[in-house]
Amino acid sequence: MKTITLLTLGAETDVHHMLALGARLQQQGRHVRLAAAPEFQPLAKKLGLCFQPIEVPAKIKNRKSNIKPHKSGTLLRQIRQLAETSSLMAIHQPYPALLPALGPLPCPVMGIALQAEEAFASLEDKKGLLSRLASRIRGRRPRAGSCLPTLYNFSPQLLAGGENAASALRFTGQWAIPDSLQWILSGRGPSPALGDWLFRGGRPVFFDFSQAPESECSYLLNLVEGLSEKMGFRAILCTGWADYKEGVLRRDIYHVKSPVQEWLFGQCAAVVHYRNCEKLPAAIRAGVPGILFASGQEAKNWGKILAGKGIGIHRSEEPPTAASLEAALEEALRLSMQYKARMMGKALQEEDGLAHAVRVIGEQVEEEMVAKAV
Repeated sequence: MKTITLLTLGAETDVHHMLALGARLQQQGRHVRLAAAPEFQPLAKKLGLCFQPIEVPAKIKNRKSNIKPHKSGTLLRQIRQLAETSSLMAIHQPYPALLPALGPLPCPVMGIALQAEEAFASLEDKKGLLSRLASRIRGRRPRAGSCLPTLYNFSPQLLAGGENAASALRFTGQWAIPDSLQWILSGRGPSPALGDWLFRGGRPVFFDFSQAPESECSYLLNLVEGLSEKMGFRAILCTGWADYKEGVLRRDIYHVKSPVQEWLFGQCAAVVHYRNCEKLPAAIRAGVPGILFASGQEAKNWGKILAGKGIGIHRSEEPPTAASLEAALEEALRLSMQYKARMMGKALQEEDGLAHAVRVIGEQVEEEMVAKAV
């Protein structure tokens, strides 16, 4: 029996999305194999998925270097070997750089874009992408070794034109990893102490400082504490700061290291994202206004979405000042933005993008089986 192979060269967040996809495919009776860096084998084992270790250079896994096919001979050989026993390969970006070097493969290949920046990049190159997709899929069934369209883990409802703006791109809708699966993958659920702290007061503001350097910790902590006292909100800080343990940090401030994102965001009144857009999709899906303090092209793209939909605020300051953060919080906590964010969250929750991705992959496998049979 041939296998659907899910290949990712990414780090933990990417692997979690592929595992969620694999688990849903397996529930439908598909035989699924995850190919990823060796350290993720225990996670696949937890879900009962087959696993094939792939040697991935650290710079590629952490998105600090692009794939250069002429320097990826070992990786290319591993992918070819996987293709020999696959009915379909779903390869995480940046797979286009690998395909020309791989040559003809014995199974069709589908791209999987897991992160928002991968969708943004394709939208910016939309004209060229449309022509390439049209030439591949016009009136044809997929053949062995053919390249199928890429599936994008992104909601068309977040774009200015909605469904119409993404009609030629395979936007599945945002994938939601269920909280129960997140707890399995992370090895932990919400702590009783955090649940008790949440129960004893109003909805807090979440501050994602996980990408903030330790040199800024005193400034940011004092900034949050000052505004908490002035504006009367409680706060949850998520950081990677070595000297801070999980628990009550200061009066009305709770510290966490790695939250169970969507569950916790749903308990909050707003989420402040600093230097990092990674948690934005989960926060938007939870129906919570977002405040983004970050620079760069991805932040600008998210800023347009937040402002255009009325569900958040973007500032390019790093770090924020007390005045700019206070003004953003006042706007995010208004009933009008709270309502728009809640409605957007409800719309995204109804998409079930993961089920859409599973359905498309299943259809491609069935078409391939029929094509071979006739």
